[in-house]
Amino acid sequence: MPRPRTRPSLHSYWSDSNPGLQGPTINLHAVAKPLLKRMYHRQASQFIKKNRNTPLSTTTLEIYSSYFPWTYVSSSTKDMILAELIARSAFEADARAIVDSPVMHYIRQMLGAPDTGARISSCQLIGNLVSHECNKPIITELRLGMRLVALLEHPDLVPDATYALSQVACWSDGAQAVVDAKTVDYILGLLESTSPDIRRWTCRLLVSLLLGDEDFVIECATYALSQIARRPDGAQAIVDAKTLDHVLKCFKSPLPSCREYACALLGCLASHESIVPAVLELKPVMQLRSCLNEEDPRVIGGATYALSRIARRLDGALAIVDENVMDHVLELLESPSSNVQGYACILVGRLASYDLTAPAILEMQPCMQLVAFLCDRDFGVIEWATYALSQIALWPDGAQAVINARTLDHVFTLLESSSPQTVEWTSTLLARLAGHDSTASAVSELFESLRDLRPALARSLRFDE
Repeated sequence: MPRPRTRPSLHSYWSDSNPGLQGPTINLHAVAKPLLKRMYHRQASQFIKKNRNTPLSTTTLEIYSSYFPWTYVSSSTKDMILAELIARSAFEADARAIVDSPVMHYIRQMLGAPDTGARISSCQLIGNLVSHECNKPIITELRLGMRLVALLEHPDLVPDATYALSQVACWSDGAQAVVDAKTVDYILGLLESTSPDIRRWTCRLLVSLLLGDEDFVIECATYALSQIARRPDGAQAIVDAKTLDHVLKCFKSPLPSCREYACALLGCLASHESIVPAVLELKPVMQLRSCLNEEDPRVIGGATYALSRIARRLDGALAIVDENVMDHVLELLESPSSNVQGYACILVGRLASYDLTAPAILEMQPCMQLVAFLCDRDFGVIEWATYALSQIALWPDGAQAVINARTLDHVFTLLESSSPQTVEWTSTLLARLAGHDSTASAVSELFESLRDLRPALARSLRFDE
């Protein structure tokens, strides 16, 4: 007896075995996937709400982690679970539980996943987790330094990767990992970001490195800060991150290069008018003076540079005189380093420009050394020596000392210099000498000679001060 025909089901009708259908048929798995995604999302949402007010347990975390490996769980569901874990990781007990759970296996995978949202959430979670001391071991276990630095190549991930790195660097092992991963290569670029968050976290990262115990780590951070401080916005970011509270620690480093960078950092910061008060609050002159006693010419040069910048303000100049830096100035002028000589000339000029500190310069009688520099091969040294002499000439006694040192013997050469600044300072020097009764006649005689020998040059001079 033949089997009676049964009514075709929805499944059998749309299956590939139905010869009456032409063209492609429906993949039932494809139809089911959106339904599964909605079901799992609703299920996860209900589970999160149910367990939100209870500590994270092993069972709870295993259930959370079970959602991560499957493609039929939507990214929005995974993001929802990660958001819950990020919120929970602010509490030490929950953070410890997360680290001990299977969740970490998937977090490590997500750092390299193509899903940008998953990588962002993973960075945020890692940053929160390593902010607790109990979780320090995962820094080396997961090789977080290398993994996070790799994310700095992706613009969308930079803010959260920088946040995570700043938290990793809070611990000595983490700071070393951050440096080993060549994070410093990215720091200057990060601080040029238009994002305030990126600049803030980068500065905090550097502060964390400064607080470490490893001299090499501190050296790298100090160098990076000294480069950042060259720009006004970078200098302000350093101050806003309260980095200055830790700068003086760098002077205690046994590494000369670290002390050199610390000097450069203070000098760059003091180059910005709005930042100088914050620098002076540190009372850094004593540390800078001690650097002048060192044997390393780079440290001496860095300290002289910083002092020349601090002397731009009267309160800074007074601090320099009060700390007996003047005892070193003649030695600095006699240094074999042209950098040290140039910065020393700037320092002398700035101290000579204030009536309260000029007496200390005049008592030191530096004009002979300064005039000797006017024959130097280094145009920068010539320029700054001329500047210093022009500032000394502000005062009657100083003007006479300038004349006595036979400065005028070099005026023709200085006025024909290829350096516009040297010519300008020479003109200023002559104008100031002409303004004092005791030295005006010497300038008049020079001008007569100049008019006879260099008429065009004489016509270009204007003694209008």
